[in-house]
Amino acid sequence: ETFAAWGVDYLKSDNCHVPSTALSARERYTKMSRALNATRRPILFAMCEWGDADPATWGAAVANSWRTTGDISDLWWAMVELADLTQEWFEFAAPGGWNDPDLLEVGNGGMTTAEYRSQMAIWSVIKAPLLISTDVTKMSTDTLAILSNQELIAINQDALGVAGRL
Repeated sequence: ETFAAWGVDYLKSDNCHVPSTALSARERYTKMSRALNATRRPILFAMCEWGDADPATWGAAVANSWRTTGDISDLWWAMVELADLTQEWFEFAAPGGWNDPDLLEVGNGGMTTAEYRSQMAIWSVIKAPLLISTDVTKMSTDTLAILSNQELIAINQDALGVAGRL
């Protein structure tokens, strides 16, 4: 109710520092989902437990997105690895529920402009949430162009919602 009263539209619930005696991730996220839904405020709910409990197989009943991987790094090999790991779960993505291989690193400085274009394209095709991790107050014109590419955003957000295959 507090999140709804604050006008929250998006809630990412992370799995960091959960005691070993806690309920399972599925039980904890289901409890949060029910609490959010009880507020009657539409709040996009993102679960993050790094794919450990195969959340793609049960996430759509609980949340709007679920992490499929560990944390991303601003490195080409790391981004490609997360895309590859996420492809195992493509069949579970559909409108209202999305696989999340973690943040867009576009503009953070660890990859080339071409590599950032590739990440934006891959994330768009696999229907991953397009969450920006760069400082938008300091981004370059190249970064802005990549992140605001209307053709890629249209692919990511098409009504059919079918994740493309790598």
